[in-house]
Formats: sequence, structure tokens, C-alpha cells
Amino acid sequence: MMPLLSFTLRTLPLLAALAAPLAAADGTLGKPVFRIAPAVWYATLDGSWGLSSGGNPVDKISSDELNADDYVFGGFIEGNIGLPWIMDLEFGGMVFSTDGDNAIEDNFTFGDANFGIGDEVESEAFLADVYAGLSFRLVDIPKGWVSIGAVVHLISGEVTMKSATDSDTVDEAAVVPAITARAAISVIPTLTVGTALQWMSLTVADAEVDLVDIQAYVEWKPFGAFGVIAGYRYFDVAVAIDDDDEPSAVDATIGGPFAGLVASF
Repeated sequence: MMPLLSFTLRTLPLLAALAAPLAAADGTLGKPVFRIAPAVWYATLDGSWGLSSGGNPVDKISSDELNADDYVFGGFIEGNIGLPWIMDLEFGGMVFSTDGDNAIEDNFTFGDANFGIGDEVESEAFLADVYAGLSFRLVDIPKGWVSIGAVVHLISGEVTMKSATDSDTVDEAAVVPAITARAAISVIPTLTVGTALQWMSLTVADAEVDLVDIQAYVEWKPFGAFGVIAGYRYFDVAVAIDDDDEPSAVDATIGGPFAGLVASF
């Protein structure tokens, strides 16, 4: 979280300078030609994961059974750059991690690791996502905008489970295209209310992927182009890899409030 946020704060003035000529050339009144918003996310994980070996069915265990932290801090950044012909380049990224430990109540196999009833099992889960794509402004008026488009996500996750005698790790990544829709309206000149949705469900080769990313937010910019943003984000991803040797499955639902900075021109 902190490296992502500190990097954004260092590069924000440079990105703003690069975007200024675009804003002058475009001249649209509605959606900003350049926008960037780094945020801190106070979210909880509700998920499950499993890793098998030798082609056996995947045995999944939930984050509740492992007593994973209820709420932890994550971080994300989102932005867009206006292009000609009512197009926008959208981009973003997020990181989230949590851990837990608990005495499990059933025998459980995770890859090559075997855990028995009563074993104290420690778990660590990490999820990262970056995306970029194009959207088209269907509505672009002084008071607001609506856009739809397509983006491509690179989602990676890593889960480690270990006891005093055994451990294993699942580390998977998937490229996921998604449909995106966004809208915002200016309630007053300094206050904007917006929402965003990304969705996809598909099967590619030996992977099944489902993705839903929804957020609602309020931007307050009392200092012209700069201000603060706050809202709620719900991110749900399910990835199942049907590998002959080591099939795996990761389901993660992350949701919670967020707050951060915003700059738009």
C-alpha cells in the first residue's frame, strides 16, 4: 500500500503537467481529460483457496476457517487520460494482503502439504491487479458523463499455508478482459458523485475466471483541480486452474470503504 501511494504522490505533478496540453487541446466540458486517484482501502477478505497435486480434486478451505484478519489496509490507484474521438484510456492497479492462524477442524490437503485436525495452520494471502483499456464517452455534458468500454486485467495471487511440520504455496496469474462502465455527475461545482463497474465471466484454455468490480464514490475538490475522494469498493474474483498436475482454485471477495486524493483537469 505505502509504496503505491508514495510513488503516486511523487509522480502526480509530472502526470498533471503531461496532461495539461491534452486538456487544452480537447476542450470538452464534461468528463475530465486527465484524472488520477490514489486511495487507501480499509477492506475485509471473504474467500477460499485450494491446491491439489497428482490430478486429485481441489480441496478448498475458507478464510474464516483460517481466522484471516477481518479488516486490513490495502491500496489502489485509478485514472484516465482523454483521447480524441470521445475516447479515454483507463488504467489502474490494486494490492491487498491478509494473514491468519488457527487450529483447523478437519483434515486438509494443500498441494503437497497435509494438515491434520487440531494442527495450528498459518496462512498468508496476497492479491494484486493491474488493468488498462479504452472506453467511449456516450454522454459528455458540463454536468456529467457516461462511458462504456473494455479493459484487460492482469490478476495475480499467492497463498501460503504452513504448520510446524508442513507447508506449500499456490501462485497463479491470469489475464482477464472485462467490460467497463462508468458515470459521474456534478452535484455542485466542487462535488461529484460517481460509480464504476467492471465485469467478466469466461473460460480460457484451462482457466475459468469470474470478475466483478463495483465502486461508488464522492469527489470533493475545493482547490480547483485537486481534492479528496471517498467511497466503497466491492471486488470479487474467482479463478480455477484445471491443471493436470496441480489444479488450483482461488475465490476472493474484498470489500470496504476507501479514501484518498484526486486530481482532474
